[in-house]
Amino acid sequence: MQRFLCVYVFFPCLPAFKLAEWQNSSAIPDCKGRKAEGHTTCDDVELTEGESCSDYYSKVDSGNYLQCGPDGRNGCLHNGGECKSSCTIQDPIVYSEPGISGVGWSDTKVYRGYRQHNDKLMHGPYGYETTQVTRTFPLEGSGSCKVKWTMYGMHSRDNKYDSVWINGKEVWKHRMRGGYEKGGEKTVTCKDSLELTFKSEIDQDFSDEAWGFANVVITKDGKTVYSEISNPSTDGWSDTKVAKGYRQFTRYKMHGPWGRDVKQVIKEFKLDPSAEECSVGWTSYGMHSRDNKYDRVSINDQEVWKMRMRGNRVYSPIWSGPCAGSLKMKFTSEIDQAYNDEAWGFGNVVVHQQKKSVTAYSEPGISGVGWSDTKVYRGYRQHNDKLMHGPYGYETTQVTRTFPLVGSGSCKVKWTMYGMHSRDNKYDSVWINSKEVWKHRMRRGYEKGGEKTVTCKDSLELTFKSEIDQDFSDEAWGFANVVITKDGKTVYSEISNPSTDGWSDTKVAKGYRQFTRYKMHGPWGRDVK
Repeated sequence: MQRFLCVYVFFPCLPAFKLAEWQNSSAIPDCKGRKAEGHTTCDDVELTEGESCSDYYSKVDSGNYLQCGPDGRNGCLHNGGECKSSCTIQDPIVYSEPGISGVGWSDTKVYRGYRQHNDKLMHGPYGYETTQVTRTFPLEGSGSCKVKWTMYGMHSRDNKYDSVWINGKEVWKHRMRGGYEKGGEKTVTCKDSLELTFKSEIDQDFSDEAWGFANVVITKDGKTVYSEISNPSTDGWSDTKVAKGYRQFTRYKMHGPWGRDVKQVIKEFKLDPSAEECSVGWTSYGMHSRDNKYDRVSINDQEVWKMRMRGNRVYSPIWSGPCAGSLKMKFTSEIDQAYNDEAWGFGNVVVHQQKKSVTAYSEPGISGVGWSDTKVYRGYRQHNDKLMHGPYGYETTQVTRTFPLVGSGSCKVKWTMYGMHSRDNKYDSVWINSKEVWKHRMRRGYEKGGEKTVTCKDSLELTFKSEIDQDFSDEAWGFANVVITKDGKTVYSEISNPSTDGWSDTKVAKGYRQFTRYKMHGPWGRDVK
């Protein structure tokens, strides 16, 4: 059975959709015994006269074809003879300092606890909109893996179970209450990869009960594979100070903290020559007074994030976009007082690289896949009959996605922005290729649509922002109904319209009694199970 290492950092491995066989007429070297790493040997396939092992695409069970590449590792997906994308970069992790980050997890949210544990960073906190979070970690060969973690229960919780699963098997389970903090560990036999899943049986909204997890550490044969225990590296950074937070966040090591004596810190990362897309995550900390001054992050001299910071504020954004050759990160602060009055710092920096991702299947409708924050749920307090990206509080004030395009042309982008709960007349905005194209003061219940036509080439970066500065339980924002067309042809659409092609039951209709605004596969009763 052949295995794909397909862009695990950003998305799960692509489904096995059949691709056309590749025919080749290269010169003939001797292929006997030649092997692509983790795949079948080239002498498992029948080579006809004129074909070479280094260029032939060997057939796998799914009907895909994979190149036994000349270096014995990289594969290439093909469609009718056209190379669509290399399946893997040998090492997708460019940089990962020990600490918590949402990069690579099925849900990317990282924030501090809600009602309890609000001095701790965690994956979450989640309500019943997110009851499972997964990540697959690649390993080299087989061995013994030890996994450690901490689970958190917040608010009411009602004694419902949280659980941990490794490679599809439950290894830990506990009834949780508000304020619970339960650590666990498990040692298992592991080979090639380890799939780690955290689950909760929570069945109420985030504002009533919540769950989260953190402090994940994975070792294989005693060697650390992954760790969320903060310990930033000083190597290559323009300022090498590393210490625990000042006045707030005193349990976490970070780059800094600094006052006005250091207002800029830079590091440049070398990428694989074949890298085309990068995903970058970090945590920014505001400490002491801070006075609402901006902290900013730039990637390759392009500002990708900024936030007015207050004391005891923390943000864990993720940026994804095109990259090549190298990637320069620059952290800056407008702080203008001494360290003992206000301070800033950052940590948990992660940089991942990949080839351009291949979309195997995408039917029109809203999904978190590919966005810097993956949350999709219905509105909070208002708009609770509508699905959206969000709803978010001030733990997430920016959501981005880069859409690949073919060539240049004219792109039209449409969207809908939602304001929920108090909102206090603060701005939400939309940015295309780092330029603001729409801005509106939002109030509770607002639903504001917009559109913009721009010149586009090769890719389009779309960013939604909010100046919200309070918790989700007090004010919230979200967006949906994104549609992108290029020269009149649809590139991306969130207007639900499922395809019937290839499905075992082809019924498509709007929801019954609930979700009547959305087309879906179904709805069914017991006639189709």
